[in-house]
Amino acid sequence: MTDPLSALGIAAFAFLSHFAQSEPGKKFIESIVGKLGEKTLEAGLKKAGELKSIVVKKLQGNATAEQAIALAESGDEQALKTVGAYLNVAMVEDQEFAAQVRQMAEQIINVGRIEGKNIQNIYGGQGLQVNDSTAPVIQAGENASFNFNYGKD
Repeated sequence: MTDPLSALGIAAFAFLSHFAQSEPGKKFIESIVGKLGEKTLEAGLKKAGELKSIVVKKLQGNATAEQAIALAESGDEQALKTVGAYLNVAMVEDQEFAAQVRQMAEQIINVGRIEGKNIQNIYGGQGLQVNDSTAPVIQAGENASFNFNYGKD
């Protein structure tokens, strides 16, 4: 599997919006996310479109890269790999650009993630609530008792 933060992974995210706007792409994505994920999908596609604009702008002026971009927009997988290779070179040469596109790729990955302070996981009918993910977790089975002494002897 391709690392989503590699140049090829970022190129794939960049051209995701074009694929998703095609009729087969719409049907494929709808079959995966259903109607509930449409808002999340829209947000992700918007970010992917922004990422694509940045990638295309960076590779502008390189005739071979521009040709690969045009083919990648039509769904050519080999052309997408070529765009990924040119993008990799651009990322190595310009670390600021690399950081920018990696950050955008992370935003696309995390677009549907819900962060919460109070998290409760249920395993086998027993609830476990974690309010501070860095605090120690004390867990017991049925009929267990705990005594906590707070320094008052």
